Amino acid sequence: MGFLFAFYPIFKGGFKGISFNPLFLLISFFTLMFSYVFLPIVWFFVARSFGIPITFKESVVSWYVSSIGRYIPGKVWQFAGRVSSLNHPAGKVVSAMVYEHLVLMLSAAMFSFIYTRYPFIQGFTFLILLLITIIWGYSVKFLQRFNPNLSYAPKNAKLVFLSVLFSTIYWIFSSLSAYFVSLSLFSNYGYRYIAFVFSFSFVASYVLPLTPAGLGIREGIISALMGYNIQSSTFSILTRLVITAVDIAMLIFALIYNRFAK
Repeated sequence: MGFLFAFYPIFKGGFKGISFNPLFLLISFFTLMFSYVFLPIVWFFVARSFGIPITFKESVVSWYVSSIGRYIPGKVWQFAGRVSSLNHPAGKVVSAMVYEHLVLMLSAAMFSFIYTRYPFIQGFTFLILLLITIIWGYSVKFLQRFNPNLSYAPKNAKLVFLSVLFSTIYWIFSSLSAYFVSLSLFSNYGYRYIAFVFSFSFVASYVLPLTPAGLGIREGIISALMGYNIQSSTFSILTRLVITAVDIAMLIFALIYNRFAK
């Protein structure tokens, strides 16, 4: 249904009036690849804040390999892939991963304010995510009264801050990648608006884990935010193609890196 909604303008009118510049799409691909460098860094700091003695190599390999699991509905295989690739307690890894996703959503919600389109919704979303991020540690402390062995919470505020910082840097460059996609279609949207659409649609699609990697849902949101026309639908298709291509490229990189890096 998400795909039908997102791509209906194309189904109805085809690609009439669409001009395309493949050079900008190629630039978008490499820009997104660069932004992906920051995601294992976010995971590294989150894992360390949970007391998981993860190495940077483990962080890189486990993130890029497990990210393919997002394409299986429910996102459960992303968690399973990360746990199976790390020789650390499964409970802590899963808890740290949930917190990592929370950090990514929090920074996306915060970054979406680069363009204020729906201030109430943006503000409410950011506030809820911020409260969950802060309350997490206090909730675990309360539950420890009943289960002293429960330790699935971040213990280092500095590392959490660094994870939010690098997550925000990721959104800066990944949104720049989306902006290059819009330029490939000769779109007149500015970077700020594209950044808002890209980050806000991520948060909205992430809370609906019914489709693989938000497939269809995110495209529908992007298409609606950008005018729901042939150009916006084409933009949503191209951003998905770039994201998928980069996911595959970084998976190949991780397998090579794991084979030869010491």
